[in-house]
Amino acid sequence: MTRYGAFGYCLSVPDSLPLSLPPPGADPRGEIRIEFGSCRQWVSHCSGTFPERIGRVGYGRFVLDGESYICIDIPDVARYALHERQRILIDPYYPTRLSEIALYLTGFVLSFVAHSPGSLVFHGSAVCGTSGAQLLLGAQGAGKSTTAAALSLHGYRVICDDSIPVEICSGSLVAYAGIPRPKLLPDAIGKLFPHKDKSFFAWDGVDKYHVDVEPGPSSASVSGIIVLEPADNTFLFTEVRGAKKVAALKTHLQLLRGIDDAGQSLSALISVASAVPVRRLIRPAGQECLDEVVAAVSGVLDAPMEEVRT
Repeated sequence: MTRYGAFGYCLSVPDSLPLSLPPPGADPRGEIRIEFGSCRQWVSHCSGTFPERIGRVGYGRFVLDGESYICIDIPDVARYALHERQRILIDPYYPTRLSEIALYLTGFVLSFVAHSPGSLVFHGSAVCGTSGAQLLLGAQGAGKSTTAAALSLHGYRVICDDSIPVEICSGSLVAYAGIPRPKLLPDAIGKLFPHKDKSFFAWDGVDKYHVDVEPGPSSASVSGIIVLEPADNTFLFTEVRGAKKVAALKTHLQLLRGIDDAGQSLSALISVASAVPVRRLIRPAGQECLDEVVAAVSGVLDAPMEEVRT
């Protein structure tokens, strides 16, 4: 078994299933054992029907013999059963397609681990600097992963991309390392890594490529949140105040129907909005102003903590 770290947990994974993940941190939230085996008992328990869907993927929470499981069906790849964040059972459709099994495990299935009681999950990237971590949120195509990858070229550490699990701990907001591999479109790869062929990067199975960067710590105190917003010929970096902070963050909250409690998540979101500054970075669409975006975010990442929070 090989040990990896993701979303604050230590993963024990069969040697036959290599993952592009960093080693576990010094103080993991727990250990999850990943094994190959049959998911037939859970699938038959739900009569092969999954109550929730994301595209072609079906999933649901089930109780069998008094224990709770989350079962995920990825057609033509595998079925995955998550047992109380202690074990993940993989039942492949085609056992020889290990690269796809690993790709969906790290790119999709493990995000369910982040949806634990007391946690919130944002859609975005998290980058660590001297003042702590900044969460980069935004709509699809806003440039979150591209900005994170560009910041990594300036020495900043990416602690997660796509799904960011956070918790309020002793009054402070903490982000846990998820999957520290930004997913970029080919044009972003061409701009940031012009001398590397696309074959150097791992395809995500859809339209993006995973970029290996120097991973950050297994967890980090969050000093602020930046919402990226493309616009026409406008560059503005401003703070969001009052009740508008909750509205600015709510759009970028990841909620899994049938898994997350919407009421509890909203209450936790209000606590998050009260814990750290929230800023909007409005900039022209496209990558022409990427250097200006990196400079603006770098200024916050390098600022002393007391300045970041004022």
